[in-house]
Amino acid sequence: KGTAIYWSRPDPGLIQSLSEGSYFLRFLQSQVPQLVTATRKSLGIRARSEGYIEFYREGTESWRNCRDSLDRIRNACREADVPLAVVLIPFWVDFKNYPWADCHQAVREELNNLEVPVIDLAKIWGEKGVNGRKYWIDIHQSHPTGEGYQLLTDTLGPFLEREVWPNSPLSTEFPLVGEKKSELDPSGKNDQN
Repeated sequence: KGTAIYWSRPDPGLIQSLSEGSYFLRFLQSQVPQLVTATRKSLGIRARSEGYIEFYREGTESWRNCRDSLDRIRNACREADVPLAVVLIPFWVDFKNYPWADCHQAVREELNNLEVPVIDLAKIWGEKGVNGRKYWIDIHQSHPTGEGYQLLTDTLGPFLEREVWPNSPLSTEFPLVGEKKSELDPSGKNDQN
């Protein structure tokens, strides 16, 4: 009536002997790692996207909890006279067609209602045409490359100086962006560099 043959792992010797006589099998072997990586990326981003979008959907318990937490954080900072600003750091993907733009928008709107300064890097970088994948280590790491960290500091420095420390002595003594201070002249007025 038929026979089914299967094994949990292909025998490496069998695969090697088959591939020696088959151009097609060698071609498949060369393409499989790329196909697996592309499929993982596509499915991983889509699954993450759907999960996050559901978390921020109006009326869900998760979104109510998030909004309540933001409100408590804001109130605690105000009571302690601590400046508060929020940075929405995106996954390092295509910022022009960012899959979680709706989630970011919901958080931005809530923070605006709470009068908390917020910067959405996906929105800013999307408008500037920045390709996030260029700055991403890989699909399994949510961390940027060294160039990605530089992009972060270049974008965040002016925001923090403007929104968090506008009148702070720290913003003049230890500038975040664009100014170099020498040890001999902390004001930077006589800096030759």
